[in-house]
Parts: sequence; structure tokens; C-alpha cells
Amino acid sequence: MIVAHAYHGSVGNALNLFSSMIQAACKPNHATFLAILTACAHWGKVEEGRRYIGSMVKDWNIVPEPEHYACMVDLLGRSGLLYEAHELVLELPADFSAYIWETLLNCCKMHGNLELGQLVAQKVLANDASNAEMNVLLSNVYAAKELWDKAASIRTMMKHCDAIKEVAFSWIELGGTVCKFVYNDRSHPETEEIYKEVEKLSIMVK
Repeated sequence: MIVAHAYHGSVGNALNLFSSMIQAACKPNHATFLAILTACAHWGKVEEGRRYIGSMVKDWNIVPEPEHYACMVDLLGRSGLLYEAHELVLELPADFSAYIWETLLNCCKMHGNLELGQLVAQKVLANDASNAEMNVLLSNVYAAKELWDKAASIRTMMKHCDAIKEVAFSWIELGGTVCKFVYNDRSHPETEEIYKEVEKLSIMVK
């Protein structure tokens, strides 16, 4: 319920629900705090986020997991507090997931901080030069700054290293058969009929 309120813009209701839980003597767990930190991250509630993640250990003896820290890095980064987010990541154990670094790099791209973005990418790529997600993000950081040569050189390097980013896809189940689609996909046996229907829907939307 907390996450649902957060995703629909009712962050006040999400935070109030958490307070109601505590008042009802319902002990929060890892999932509860992940939900409340997600709410804070989506709506830029920096002070609240700091308070909640601090409360996990102090008040409830719950050790934050990588997902909780990823929410905090996202919250700080989206709010423009990139260097505070960077300091937080540096304090984390080295075996925490690389996606926390990716979260920070994405925030660097969002705010156009090329200097920190390069530093973050180099940290990960020093140990994993073929990390497709990090290379793509760094390329996008360069592209956002219109440094087309650097962006292109990363893409070229990825091809030579066979660093392929996993393609996002959608799927639908019809009559017990699962159909999977990716962008600009024409592999389905009923491709022509599918695209005709999409065109009809596009005309209706317009």
C-alpha cells in the first residue's frame, strides 16, 4: 500500500501509512523500509529518507541491504546531492551490487555532471571493462554533453569486446502461448497483422 501510494503521487499518504503501522505496534521489516525509501526516492524527500534509513539500525536493529542503499543513492542523486551520494557508495562494502554505481552514474547523467560520471564509471570499469550497462550509461553521459567522438568510441569498444546490453522486452500470453517482443521486432510469424493493428490503434489515439 505504501508503494502504491508513492507511485501514484500520494507520498504523504505513504508516509502516514508507515506512521500508522508503528502506532499499531506493527513491526516494520526490510520490505517495509524498502517501500518507504522508494516513496522518498520517487518524490525527493531527502530528510525523511535520511531519517528512515538511520532508524532501521537505531530503532529496529535492521541492517540495510543493497536495495535500501540503492534507494538512498537514487534519492540523493535525483535531488542533486551527487557528491553526498558518491560518499555513501564509497562507504559501502565492496561486494555490494554494481547497480548501485549504475544508479549514481545515471544521476550524474541526469544532472550533467561529467566529471563525477567519468570517475564513477572508471571505478566499475577498472574491474569489469566489458560491463555493458556501465559502458552504455557512460556513452549516454558523453552524448548528453554532445561529446559525440567519446560516445562513439565507447560503442565501438563494446562491439570489439562483445559487451552486449540485454535488450528490454515485453510479452503477452494468448491462448496458452507466450509471445515475446523487442523494439522494432519483426520475427513474429504474424508480424504484418500485428503492425497493422498497432497502426489502427495509433490512428485512434491521434
